[in-house]
Amino acid sequence: MTRPAIRSLRAWRDLGEAAVRLALARYRLQTTPAARLIGALRQPYLPPPGGSADTQVRAEQMAWALAAAARRVPWRSDCFVQCLAADTWMRARGLRPEFHLGVAKTPDGHLKAHAWIKYGDAIVAGGSADGYEVLIAPEAE
Repeated sequence: MTRPAIRSLRAWRDLGEAAVRLALARYRLQTTPAARLIGALRQPYLPPPGGSADTQVRAEQMAWALAAAARRVPWRSDCFVQCLAADTWMRARGLRPEFHLGVAKTPDGHLKAHAWIKYGDAIVAGGSADGYEVLIAPEAE
């Protein structure tokens, strides 16, 4: 993953935008039914008019900023909040987010859920998906 120098203006802008998008995502999570949020994450990608798709490097910079901001904001920004933030940010920048939702069984037999967003081969939000059985993934085109 590309880690921009923290002294760069782009890195500071990305951290600020990530924090704002995480705050908005947290608010959406508290005010919108989960089924509606998942439906929005599964919506087909429509590129913005006049926009062009950014590169894999840009998606990796977003991933870095979201993870760094999520560790530092004073509210809970777990995998689902990060996915909501990444989805809106990526779509606004002409990137196609790929939402995934999976489950895994804990050693004591309980189920735990995990959400993540991919772009190409990189996970942009939510962290590692290792050990999770995928329940929701993008439909093949």
